[in-house]
Amino acid sequence: MTRKHHVAMSSLPRSIPPSLTWIFVFGPALAYLIATRTSGLSVTGDLVAHQILLSATSSTSDLSTICSQVSSIVSLVNHRCIFSSDTTENDLLQELAHPLAIVQTHGFTNVTSMTWKHDSDLNRGYLLLADAAPASQGRVWRWETGGGPIAIGKTLHLNQAGCRSNVYRNCSDASTMHELGPGGMAIDFYGKEDFAEGRLVVSEWGEGRIVRLEENGARTPLVATVPNVCVKSNSSATTRRVEKPTMLQYTPSGDLFFIDHYKECQQSALFVIKHAVHAPSIGSLAESRAAHYEWTHLGPLPELVLTRDALGGLALSHDHKSLLVTAVQNGRTALLLQVSLENDDALDDVDEEHSSSSLETQPRVLLQLDNEFDEPGFIVVDQKGHIFWALHDTILLIDSDLTILARLSTIARIHSMTLGGDNFLYVATRTSLLRMPVKNGPSKVPTDLVRKQPTPSTKNTIK
Repeated sequence: MTRKHHVAMSSLPRSIPPSLTWIFVFGPALAYLIATRTSGLSVTGDLVAHQILLSATSSTSDLSTICSQVSSIVSLVNHRCIFSSDTTENDLLQELAHPLAIVQTHGFTNVTSMTWKHDSDLNRGYLLLADAAPASQGRVWRWETGGGPIAIGKTLHLNQAGCRSNVYRNCSDASTMHELGPGGMAIDFYGKEDFAEGRLVVSEWGEGRIVRLEENGARTPLVATVPNVCVKSNSSATTRRVEKPTMLQYTPSGDLFFIDHYKECQQSALFVIKHAVHAPSIGSLAESRAAHYEWTHLGPLPELVLTRDALGGLALSHDHKSLLVTAVQNGRTALLLQVSLENDDALDDVDEEHSSSSLETQPRVLLQLDNEFDEPGFIVVDQKGHIFWALHDTILLIDSDLTILARLSTIARIHSMTLGGDNFLYVATRTSLLRMPVKNGPSKVPTDLVRKQPTPSTKNTIK
């Protein structure tokens, strides 16, 4: 030990044994970590919702049944669901054992979407949030708890995530800042054992495309042009650029569904990119930069599945046989739609003859909410088939038999919602992140059902 270290050690209080001197070395570092990484995280009193409202019922037995069903989804203080014979409307309000709480109160500008990503090296996952932050042309944030009691909080995952080339839109034009993105996100699971593990796919509104981020940092365009849903009788334009894709969803067969919105005709559309997992990767950053101007390796034109006045949520059913889509029609009628995937999954070898959509283009209406909500909202589905449907500032809890069991109120309009692999329901407002533990995690989606890569056919290009 040097004289300098000896003097430092001798200056410590004699009552502290040498074996505890490490506290004086690592203590300040730990305090700095907590102060910098947990700023904005929840503290006592940051509870958004500590009660849940059960659906109205006329009998004690019915109320007990509904309560039991709700307690299989979220934790209730009254987990035994025991009610007296003289129940009142107050009994419909039940205390949550683990309330919905704020975990990040600042640092976001305009959250547009979220997705959960698994990391097999860390043996855990983390949350990704798309933030349409004008000053940075869009960012993707990473939020995680670190697998321990001390939350790591948010860190920057991807900068210039919505616009950076100025080719399609001016990334510095203040009048279009809100249209630069990023928008919807998903994880390309191909070649992985976990459906939530793989390469990030993100919609770049400012570039008018959906791209996949490669391991070398390149961005491979998956789609830029779609069938024109706003075709007028006097227009010859049969295709158009994607505008604002907000929801992306892969299927076990390797197709990518996405929702886009068009101001021109006030329509939303659901499209599918067949065999999206087989899209060839860009090999270098130089090719990635050139792809902003021209990219000739896009697959066939995405297929139009359905259109509505407004589409919002998009989720895979718990049995992986269908897609659930939320919509609005006639202004104030919210719909939960079902699009079958069974015909699509049966196509093992797709060629020119079978390239047209075999999907059920007239979806089945599962639920209809009249005169209550004027937007489609967002949905997530757990492994037991329970549905969380976010509408404005309310979350509906829906049983697998499509019975609305209860509703949960939040502090502000919900911008996005997802179910994490850590069994937390994550809810984002425009500028805040909230979460609540739930009983069931996301469904375990198989990754070995991807169809064979089709024979190359006519391709569309970016020009």
